[in-house]
Amino acid sequence: MPVKYFPHHSKQTSCYVNYGPILVKTFMFCIQSHPVFGAEYSPTFQYTCKVGLHFSYYFITSSKKKCLLEKDLSDKRQHRSQLEHDYELAKECSSQVQHKHIQLSDSSAVAEQKVSHIQDISLSFQEELSECMNKLNSLQQVLDAEKQTQITAINELETTLCKIATDLFQAKKQYNKISLNNVINETRITLQAAQLIVDNDSKELPLLSKRLEQLNVEEKKSNSALKNVLSICLRLLERDRIDAQHLNSN
Repeated sequence: MPVKYFPHHSKQTSCYVNYGPILVKTFMFCIQSHPVFGAEYSPTFQYTCKVGLHFSYYFITSSKKKCLLEKDLSDKRQHRSQLEHDYELAKECSSQVQHKHIQLSDSSAVAEQKVSHIQDISLSFQEELSECMNKLNSLQQVLDAEKQTQITAINELETTLCKIATDLFQAKKQYNKISLNNVINETRITLQAAQLIVDNDSKELPLLSKRLEQLNVEEKKSNSALKNVLSICLRLLERDRIDAQHLNSN
């Protein structure tokens, strides 16, 4: 039977299984119909020929199947080689990514150290700025006190001059009661005393003016120092911003 000698039912061997028995029957019919071979060969020999033909077709189908299996195996090996190649590429890419991650971690650590250092510098500058502001406030208080002292001295001088003028006016009224010489002497003494006061105040005025100029110079120096400190702080902050941009771009 065909099924007995051809038990395979795959797509590759179905044509040989279906058409094999027809070819065998045709071959056996030719042998039996032949006037010589049909008489000489026994049914056993005919059956043996039939079995041989079946095995021939089975060998052909097996060879075809083997070729197909070998081709499939070759395709799978190529696919496996491609997968291994892709795996190596992915592994190398992962290694590069890890190396870059380590470099970025190191760069981030260095940047954090720089930022910490700049923060320390900024804090120290802030402390210096606070000290300068305190000094400036102290100088401003001294300047205000000195101005107030000058104003008080000028007011006292004006009061003294007004009093002298009043005394002179009263002396004129009392001219008939007191002798003119005594009035003149007292007035002269008073004027001399007033002149001494005026001279003393005139001597003190340049000193006070000089003191005011010194205070103004110190104030300008303090303002200049504050401007320098603020300029340094701004430059450091700008440099920190530029470094951060470079790190982010990397």
